[in-house]
Amino acid sequence: MNTAEFKSYVQAQSNIETIYLEKVTAKLTEQNEARKERVQLTPYKIQQNAEKLYDGVITDLYQKLQASIKSDQRDAWITYLSENEVLDNIELEMNEMSLDDD
Repeated sequence: MNTAEFKSYVQAQSNIETIYLEKVTAKLTEQNEARKERVQLTPYKIQQNAEKLYDGVITDLYQKLQASIKSDQRDAWITYLSENEVLDNIELEMNEMSLDDD
C-alpha cells in the first residue's frame, strides 16, 4: 500500500479526514479573522491550507506505520490496521484533539 492508497483507505474506513478538516478549518478561520482585512485569506485558500495539513498528517502516519508493517501488500496493511484498531484509535484521538492556544 502506498501513501495514496492509504489515504483512500483511511477516507473510506473512518471519519478521520472529516473530523480533522472540520477542526483545522475552524482554527484556521479563527486565526484568519484575527488578521487585518486586507491580508485575510479566502475561504477557498483556508480549505486548501487545511487539506495540505491533513496530507501532512496522513504522510507522517503512513511513514510511522510503514516501519511497523514492513510490507507493501495491501492485505498486510489492512490486517495490521484492523488487528491493532489503528483507525478507531486515531479517530478517537482526533475527536479529543484540541487546537486551542491554551
